[in-house]
Amino acid sequence: MTERIAYLAKQYFSNRATAEEVEELFARLREEKADSEPVRQWLQQELRQGEADPDYDRAHWQTVFESVLDKSRNSTQTPVRLMAIRKIGWAAAAVIVLLGAGAARWLTSQKTPSNTIAARPLATDVKAPATNRASLTLANGKTIYLDSTTNGSLIVQGNVQLQKLGDGRIAYSRTAASSGSPETGNNTLYNPRASRVIDLVLADGSHVWLNAGSSITYPVGFAGKDRTVSISGEAYFEVASDPSRPFFVTRGPVTVQVLGTRFDVNGYDDEKDLKVTLLVGSVRVSHGSGCTALLKPGQQAVTQSDRSQAPKSASISVKSDVDLDQVMAWKNGLFDFDNTDIQSALRQLAKWYDLDVSYQGAIPDIQLGGEMKRDLSLSQVLKGLSKIGLHARVEGKRLLILP
Repeated sequence: MTERIAYLAKQYFSNRATAEEVEELFARLREEKADSEPVRQWLQQELRQGEADPDYDRAHWQTVFESVLDKSRNSTQTPVRLMAIRKIGWAAAAVIVLLGAGAARWLTSQKTPSNTIAARPLATDVKAPATNRASLTLANGKTIYLDSTTNGSLIVQGNVQLQKLGDGRIAYSRTAASSGSPETGNNTLYNPRASRVIDLVLADGSHVWLNAGSSITYPVGFAGKDRTVSISGEAYFEVASDPSRPFFVTRGPVTVQVLGTRFDVNGYDDEKDLKVTLLVGSVRVSHGSGCTALLKPGQQAVTQSDRSQAPKSASISVKSDVDLDQVMAWKNGLFDFDNTDIQSALRQLAKWYDLDVSYQGAIPDIQLGGEMKRDLSLSQVLKGLSKIGLHARVEGKRLLILP
């Protein structure tokens, strides 16, 4: 470990480094093989010695250092997923670190003042959703609130029974006595904002997971020649194979046709594009304007049109370089913000914590990298975001982003 690197590092984790010094530090760490044992030993020694400094932030410095280690092992310049989430164990350090020269300037020039509201616990904190608050509207108009029901049979509709299982799923199944008439009505499952993911098994055996702020409308018994459901928001499907009855998912003018497959549909109203991502099998995505796209596993169809506009304005593009872990992060209990702009990240947070985001002044031009668990409280998230210069406060149900 050179004296110059030691000096630069001490300047950095004491919040006294200039933008040029931070850039030089990252460059030298990469050149010096930052994942070597001597560097790690030196870091641990400095971490122990630095804790007496009131300006020292151990978790922030170690998070940045770990990201540099990851970056030094890869030749690409893409954002790094921070494994420091699991290594440090401090919730706010699990949030976000920016990499590269521009990021270094952000980290240095936008240091959070010690008295900023974002760095303190909120007077009234917003906890991550602990339960599922989904509701089910039946074909006859009756609504069942799932968080107030006990496990077991909820209702029988025709020859189909709906049960709430011990693991939180709700599942349809044919009744033991199949003498009942086929059910032809539609039910709607709504999962509101600030609600945990709901797990649904349809009567045909298909499996659906609904993200917060999403809904699905579906036939109770699938008595027709096809199986058609409609969604809003985001849903992940594992479709039961039945070649005689094709499965369709609709969202406005967009239709996804499948036989047996696994895919994600993201069609929130506040997102510019509707995205269909295929994990397994094959799907055909079509738009009312006539454009279509056939997807292979690992591909994503993006409908580049405002759903409020006429269908003739639509187009579909296909992406093959899709980060499937990022697409499925919501289902796996994570936020994955790799290569995500701050507005997109905040829209995800708004649905999870049931907040409306507004900006005081210009919208920050920040590109994020990293992931965090979805069980953090809002104050922990904001504390982590403050490390990269994003300051905010909560006013009732509003998250105000400050200049």
